[in-house]
Amino acid sequence: MTAANPDNGKPRRVRPACIALAAYVALLLVLPGAATGQTSEAAPAPAATTTAAARSGTDADAQAPDDTPGRDPAPATAGGSSPQKNADNPGTDVKDLDARIARWKQIDWEALVQKDQVEFLAKLRQKCIETLVDFTATFHKQERIRGKLRGKEVAQMKFRAEPFSVYMKYTKGDKGREALYVDGRYDNKLQVHPGGLLGPLFQLKIEPDSDLATRDNLRLITMAGMTSMLNTVLPQFELARANGDLTVSYLGKMDVGGRKAYAIKRILPKKDIYPCKELVFFIDCQALVPIGADSYAWDNQLQSTYRYTDFKLNTGLTDDDFDRRNKAYNF
Repeated sequence: MTAANPDNGKPRRVRPACIALAAYVALLLVLPGAATGQTSEAAPAPAATTTAAARSGTDADAQAPDDTPGRDPAPATAGGSSPQKNADNPGTDVKDLDARIARWKQIDWEALVQKDQVEFLAKLRQKCIETLVDFTATFHKQERIRGKLRGKEVAQMKFRAEPFSVYMKYTKGDKGREALYVDGRYDNKLQVHPGGLLGPLFQLKIEPDSDLATRDNLRLITMAGMTSMLNTVLPQFELARANGDLTVSYLGKMDVGGRKAYAIKRILPKKDIYPCKELVFFIDCQALVPIGADSYAWDNQLQSTYRYTDFKLNTGLTDDDFDRRNKAYNF
């Protein structure tokens, strides 16, 4: 291939490598999800029977942790600030962590979820704020964006509450893609590169709420994490109850990713103030953390599904786990 040489007007050869590079950059800019690492967690529903059973329990629908069609700003503010902190949050310091965990174990959670699902979620949120310091997990996600149901995505995830930190490496979808966000570091920008052999050569540093970051994801990376699921979902339960619009039921215990989980189902009337018709929310019976959510739109189509599997809580993650210079990462 040749191009005009501005110096002498004669044709100048354009190297094939340059053409390939330009094509790759162009591909990078249009790849679905190339610029995010959230928690756009994608994965199959735990099992077809789980989702089917949940939907048949009442006419409630399953909604993902993102309790609006996409970008409910509840747990985070624009520009990459960390999730909302509760006024009585003692912090996520490991000091007295065992004592805080022990206090929350005094609650009869199974009795509470059967009696009052909204109170159950409110207490669970505060329990997670006080006791969930960090976790590692396999994150699964599938989302409908602009009317099209995207493919399933899976990522290995690390999360730390303070400072708010998220690292993800995709193993399904854009395999090899990495995303890193740390509140207060890297100018509060999302660090990301696409997957593939050449992916690590093309690093992006973008605002976490930018059009590029949100174009192919329903949720911001600043909304990632188990506690953030509750931060997003709970206000919708409370708003609907205050308006007299809430239909909620406890569906019992279901198998979710090989673990027993309490299943709560919610259905809402079609109003602009509500994000979806139906939501099924899953809480691990033993660990007492959110591990999944399914949502369905007003036309009964799947809107989103999220799962956390193989999770480990309070593992002692350090700054190195959220450092782009980590030798295990490809930044």
